[in-house]
Amino acid sequence: CPDLAELFAKVSGAPRGWWQREWAAMDFRYAGDSASAAAMSSAEHPARARLWIRASGRLPDDPTLHACVLAYASDLTLLGA
Repeated sequence: CPDLAELFAKVSGAPRGWWQREWAAMDFRYAGDSASAAAMSSAEHPARARLWIRASGRLPDDPTLHACVLAYASDLTLLGA
């Protein structure tokens, strides 16, 4: 699956490097028939998004921080809805 930088660069025309800097803290990848992955084609697609998400680097072993990162990442994906 392509990462968000690759997908957004194709859709927006903005350079891939700009998207990589903007989203560098997290690695997001749309999976399967997600609406954002299907945006690359004109075919109809279901109105849902499935994402694979991870932090780009190692996080400390603090469960509270892990919960905060998950909340941040899930909220970021709502911005395009």
